[in-house]
Amino acid sequence: MYLHHPTTYKNKKLDILSTDQEILNYYQWSSERLSEICKQENIHCVVHAHYSKSESSYYTGLSNTLKMKDRIEKVVQTCGDRFLWENTTSGLFSFANPYILSEIIRPLQLPLCLDISHAFISFQGNNEKLKQLISMIHEYVRYYHVVDSSGIQHDALTLGKGKIDWKSLKPFLVRKDFIFEIGLKDWLDCSPMIQSADYFVKLRPSI
Repeated sequence: MYLHHPTTYKNKKLDILSTDQEILNYYQWSSERLSEICKQENIHCVVHAHYSKSESSYYTGLSNTLKMKDRIEKVVQTCGDRFLWENTTSGLFSFANPYILSEIIRPLQLPLCLDISHAFISFQGNNEKLKQLISMIHEYVRYYHVVDSSGIQHDALTLGKGKIDWKSLKPFLVRKDFIFEIGLKDWLDCSPMIQSADYFVKLRPSI
């Protein structure tokens, strides 16, 4: 089972490097509470270092990357290994950041929840870069969010409705836990997720 860290506090997106002390306090407090629940129930929680359009989505460079690494490391030290860190579409904890792998993920041996569409968007719709990434970080990924995208913006499409090459990715995905995290227009109608599962099952994988 996987929980998900809150996305906002008082209508503000959470960001581990926020300049708003109230946001930082809530980030730490909620992380500690969720860590306790995860340990008690023997489950995991998906956590974002930041979201799109939060402060860290506009930061770049090695210095800011190292600041984020330090903050994440403190959360890991406090809360243990129950968190899976999810990538976003832009900024420091996205794969648009050339330092994320070498300076954050590898040094911290960070367990990941990889959102396929977020990575695809961070590569501006480049399937070859997406496949190369997954082959490099597959060992760190514990959980995949499987969702299609046009590669331009966050659109959370049903599989087959976007431009992601799922045939080349299927061999990696079936080795780990994953969920079809499709954007639903009607929360009472999950048919886009069922359609995605049908599409995925029928794929003949290729590498």
